[in-house]
Parts: sequence; structure tokens; C-alpha cells
Amino acid sequence: MNKKPIRKYPRVDARFPVRYIIGDRTFRTRATTLGGGGLFLQEGGTLAPGTEMLLRFRPAKHLRFIEVRARVRYQIPGEGVGIEFVEVSQEDHQLLLRVIHHRTGNRRRYPRVPLVTQVYCEEFMWLAFSRDASLGGMFVETKQPVPLGTRLTIRFHLEEGDP
Repeated sequence: MNKKPIRKYPRVDARFPVRYIIGDRTFRTRATTLGGGGLFLQEGGTLAPGTEMLLRFRPAKHLRFIEVRARVRYQIPGEGVGIEFVEVSQEDHQLLLRVIHHRTGNRRRYPRVPLVTQVYCEEFMWLAFSRDASLGGMFVETKQPVPLGTRLTIRFHLEEGDP
């Protein structure tokens, strides 16, 4: 039986400071997990599910600060709380997803390499650049789209002596 994933976004380990504001009080803690829909915060267990807050954090030292409205989804006593983003700008959300993608990029089954290729399609031939070639397949960039299902012959130019 195939189980459908229950998470909407992947998660990555995190280690960055987070400031959160509840009412007129400001608190500081650390995030231990980052996901596209929220964070897991180290917290002593004083935050009840449903508590709303404003979060301010920087997911990487070289990035700008992000502010989001959030709420506590669940609590694990002695460990921390799961926080769900309830209001995040599209720009900030895209930034978070790029951070997550960057951190998960090296977990592929097969490593990716860029290659220049010759692509033959019917009586036409063109050069294309593939940024994503692996044992599992490849993605080829072309100037004009090729209809789905078109049979292609692809030729790689390898260095002398390569297999």
C-alpha cells in the first residue's frame, strides 16, 4: 500500500535565532526545523496550541530578515512547539522555499552534471544545454519547445578517452 505524504513542504534542520512577539511581549528562542509552512522552535512548553504571534527571523546569515504571522500548531513537552505560518508574503515564502531547496539539493539518488548535447529531432539538429543530466534522465533546455512524445536522438560530446 502506498502512503500519501502528509506534509505539504519538505523540512530541513535549522539552527537560527527567532524573535517572536505575543501581544506586547517579545521573546527569543531558536528554530531547530524549517519547513515551507512553519518552524519548530525550542521552547520551554509555555506556548499552548492556537497561540498567535508575530515571528521575525533570518533563515541564513546572508539573507534578510523575514516577518510572518504564525500560530502554535502543537507542543512537545520538554522539546518545543510546532509553528504554522498563517500570513507570509509571497516573496518571503519563495525565499524560504529556495533555502529549503538549496539545503536538500544534495540528497538526489543520482548526482547531476551539466552537459552540452546535440539533439536530433526528425530532420533537424540543434545544440542544447542540459543542466540536469544523471543516470535517471535529463532535462534539456531548447529555444523552441518540442512536442510531447517526440522521439529524440541525443549525442554527447565527451572528452577523449571518456566512456
